Amino acid sequence: MSNLISSLKFINALFFVLLLAFLFSSCHTNGPTSPDDYAVGIVPLKSGNKWTYETTVYDSMGIAGGTFNSGAMIDSIRVIDGQNWFAANWGKVSFFQNRPDGLWMISESLPNGLPQSYIKYPATVGEQFQTAGALMTTVIASNVPVTTRAGTFYCYQYRTNGSIYSLETESNIEYEDTFFSPGTGLVALRAYTTTLHGTLFMSIEALLTGDRLN
Repeated sequence: MSNLISSLKFINALFFVLLLAFLFSSCHTNGPTSPDDYAVGIVPLKSGNKWTYETTVYDSMGIAGGTFNSGAMIDSIRVIDGQNWFAANWGKVSFFQNRPDGLWMISESLPNGLPQSYIKYPATVGEQFQTAGALMTTVIASNVPVTTRAGTFYCYQYRTNGSIYSLETESNIEYEDTFFSPGTGLVALRAYTTTLHGTLFMSIEALLTGDRLN
């Protein structure tokens, strides 16, 4: 149970600061001022949009140690510095905005509370970006079919590399792959862990089980 709780905290962190991951160094001074500007991007931003996920934690033998459900919802619009931002309650409130170069975010988890690039979109396979904590994210592929209980989606695959040691599992999270489908959002997340003996295995998988998009 302690491993499951630890993994739940890890997944929640990924939803706010990915994987965490996708914090790019580029910055734009101008953004949309209408709630509908760039509303349909790689993550569709409209009030009432909701996503649900099923997350499974695995051990190094591939045996599921537990499954839990989580969700995210766009619940309001807030004007920040004259621009409209969409508030998403994913355990705590963060604010999101689609721009021509992808999804941007404001969160108390990020430095200075300033807007930060969150997910690069459109993206070119092979592109690399430095993320929070000096981790690196690579665009692995595009148009990748991912099938979940919610259907089949064609996704960009992003990989964030880094080694995070977990006392609970006595292992390292070496990298995580996230799969985003334009117009739908996050479809799947898979974290890969290395044991003390150097064996790599998928330790966490989160899959989209349903959405309600306006």
